Amino acid sequence: MKSEENSPALTFCNVVFVSFAAVIALHGSLIASKITYLVKKLWRTPHDENVTASKQNVAKLQQKLATLSPEAEFAAYFKTERQWKSEKEKLAELEAEQAKSLPTKLRNVVGLIVQAVGLVLLRQISPLTAFCIPANVLWPLNQMLRFPSIFGNDSCPGEFAEVSAFMVAYFALSLSSLIRGLRVERRLEGRMLELGPPLVSFEPDRDNYDGNITRNFFDVSGLRICTMRNNGALGLTAKSLTSPKVTNVRTKDRGETSTVKFSPNGMFCAMQRTSNAADIIFLEKVENQLCVEMSISTKSKEPILAVEWITNSQILLGTNHGIELVVLNEDKRSSKVLRSMNINIGWASFYAPVGLLIVATGFSCSNLQPIIVAHSQFTRMKNFEVEFGASNSKEKLLEKDITMATIYGRVYVMVLRYSVRNASTTDLALHELPSDATTPTTFKYSLILGFTGGCGIHACDNLIIVHHQSSSLSYIFDVGLSPNRPNHSPLVTVSLKPDPSLQPPPALYTQFWFTFLPNIIIDSNAGMMYSLCVRNEYANGEISDKALLMEYLARRSGEKDLFLRSLRSCLSARALSLRQARKLFNFLAGNLASGGSNSTTEASQKAAFVVKQSPPLLISQQEMQSSVFFPMRDDPNLHSPYVANTMLQYLRALRDNSVVVEAYFIEMVVQTLAEAGEMRKLHQLVTYRVIDDTKPLAFLLLSYEARCPTLFQSGVDILARNKASDEIVEVMLEKNNIVDAIRFIDARGLSDSMIPKVVEAAGKRCSRQTRHAIREHLCERKSKVPLSDKFESLYSDEEVEAAAVEVAHSALFEF
Repeated sequence: MKSEENSPALTFCNVVFVSFAAVIALHGSLIASKITYLVKKLWRTPHDENVTASKQNVAKLQQKLATLSPEAEFAAYFKTERQWKSEKEKLAELEAEQAKSLPTKLRNVVGLIVQAVGLVLLRQISPLTAFCIPANVLWPLNQMLRFPSIFGNDSCPGEFAEVSAFMVAYFALSLSSLIRGLRVERRLEGRMLELGPPLVSFEPDRDNYDGNITRNFFDVSGLRICTMRNNGALGLTAKSLTSPKVTNVRTKDRGETSTVKFSPNGMFCAMQRTSNAADIIFLEKVENQLCVEMSISTKSKEPILAVEWITNSQILLGTNHGIELVVLNEDKRSSKVLRSMNINIGWASFYAPVGLLIVATGFSCSNLQPIIVAHSQFTRMKNFEVEFGASNSKEKLLEKDITMATIYGRVYVMVLRYSVRNASTTDLALHELPSDATTPTTFKYSLILGFTGGCGIHACDNLIIVHHQSSSLSYIFDVGLSPNRPNHSPLVTVSLKPDPSLQPPPALYTQFWFTFLPNIIIDSNAGMMYSLCVRNEYANGEISDKALLMEYLARRSGEKDLFLRSLRSCLSARALSLRQARKLFNFLAGNLASGGSNSTTEASQKAAFVVKQSPPLLISQQEMQSSVFFPMRDDPNLHSPYVANTMLQYLRALRDNSVVVEAYFIEMVVQTLAEAGEMRKLHQLVTYRVIDDTKPLAFLLLSYEARCPTLFQSGVDILARNKASDEIVEVMLEKNNIVDAIRFIDARGLSDSMIPKVVEAAGKRCSRQTRHAIREHLCERKSKVPLSDKFESLYSDEEVEAAAVEVAHSALFEF
């Protein structure tokens, strides 16, 4: 087809030239932009004092922002963040003006150079032909396939058309980019993570708009968004995702507020308006349309760093040199210090579900001191050191870099660790806090991240979800799938999607997002508070490993129906091996054996706190039978041995976990083994007493005598072990073993209640001699049950005498 004289050979150099030409043709504009960016980076611009001053302001605001807590100092954090963003925009404008000193035609010049290189390469590779096709195929497009050759190079016969090597490389690269884009789009189309509902709206922050100032605070313990207008003079509004109740009160304007915290019952509110005091607002007591207030402070009158509610009448105050537990007297409007502890505090973070206070000490704040506040006492646990990637640019561990959460009944302190070389986030370190105060905290897991930029953390349904703002991706981790492995990669990487009911769709992964545990997202710009929902029904499209998928679903709460449907689907498709199925069945049987107990802390006097986890997945044997095994038996595409072996794996898991196997499930296993022809396995189950001995099982085994004769004796043995003597006699009579039945009655010393049945069966099925022998035996036995008149009339005196002589000379049987 191809003329070697007119077409050069496709050497390695020619292949490289063709590839470069195709890349320039596809991505020439992008290549020119990258080169222009590098040239601008290397260009030495003159010194500008305005740019330097702006950079210093950005650095100062960023440093100040790092010292503020987005939880305790919500309003101050927002205000500083707005200033920082405004200064960054100003810096960008100054740098843009400074960049005008570069040649304005730099971008065009670089673009022309790249295009010139591409044209030279096209001229060089124009004679290269990949293959030939018939001229009438794809006509008239076949004329374009010879590009960059215009008139062809006569490398193919007259009835064929050339296809250039450049066009082959161009289409291959285009197809590769298209497939890669479709894969990414398909991966991001999953709705495994959805934003709201439920949701609530609030008034965004505003500074001196129409003479009114609006500030928002988030109450971490009560999960409320609190909106304060004019420092409370125009009202304080509190809303929650978990309750439709909206709190609206008015307070006195005593200055700018930095903290708003509600008591657990919602009757009191703690506000910090001055540095060394906290105001307690009685929400249900009003005077002159304003709530009644009282002020509390520490003994040392030092600036207060933390204000946290412990109970409805106890509040915790933290300063630079200690913490104090203050008890409130509502009737007298007074307070007194109940407990105090001296400790140097860099910053403090409180985890309300277990009453845990984490205090950062030391120069770098990397030494963390856990303190349990419960029962009006301070329980000091062993302190521990954490690694966060200390460097010249990051000297201290900040409060926003740690998070506390309960995962699988264990309390973890999660610390974001950064690279020493740059500002990239390397991983999320999980430190497990023991329930025993005398046991040290241990490093448990490392969740690998490896990205640069802001991120938010959620912990819901025993999942850890990390949202990355720059890439608009969310990483889902489940440490329970591999509890003994220290390093974990993301189980699923998806992009968060808004609920279809949210119209118009909200902006996602914006710089105005703030995340709070367990699953709350606040958009400060839009004035919306959303909840994050994990849609586990879409996990099938995200987790390709079916065994891993089933383990993931088995650990989710409230997903029993989804788990059963997925399990039936995987087993019907034979996507699980027997070993994988046994591991999953062991997990389910373990939950049954534990009885759904959700307490992971021993009842010990040393236990500092008790954590309760969500109830485990409990699936009864009846639900497994009706939802999984019955549909598998009815599926004509499944082989009976596979179904039987799957049931045996479930039976084995129940036995290993000491769970009593229900009779109906044993009956189904026996029937399935018999239908599959697995008589050897069935005989072994009965012989080694893997399944419990019951009368229904015995009769079921007796019915399979034709398929496996040994099962008949196994069934009789089960009846004997259950002391079902009458049933054994009836089985012998049914098989015409009349003499064996009488022998069994005598050997067991049974009552005479079965004698009429023996006599009736003998009269119908035995010979005359046997009937006479039975009669004589019964007469000698002196049975209390009268013999049938019909049985007595069967013989004449001569026949009786002849039968007696015959019996005397025979050896029919011996009693």
